[in-house]
Amino acid sequence: MINVAGSRLNAIGNPVDNHKNITPAQCRAARALIRWSQTDLAKASGISVPTIAEFEREMDRQLQPRTLRDLRKALEDQGVSFSFDESGFIGVGVIPRSTSAPDPYARKG
Repeated sequence: MINVAGSRLNAIGNPVDNHKNITPAQCRAARALIRWSQTDLAKASGISVPTIAEFEREMDRQLQPRTLRDLRKALEDQGVSFSFDESGFIGVGVIPRSTSAPDPYARKG
């Protein structure tokens, strides 16, 4: 959604800030939505699997801003959208951009 001022809004109508770093939960959710493993994300982002695993397990180690940007960009390149707002709402959505893998949940027949 977009408000009168042209700002993007989340599902409950609050402004979103799409320049924040993604959270570990958003990263896990995004991968699940596009059916990517940590290895898939590592290949697309150039970030190592152990670094992604530690981030997603919410270890105390802070990732560099560039690393977080690379993870986010790799996911966004697959149609993932992240949203944040002032009330603390965080969201993840996806518009699939490729159908390279068959849908395992599709009905046959």
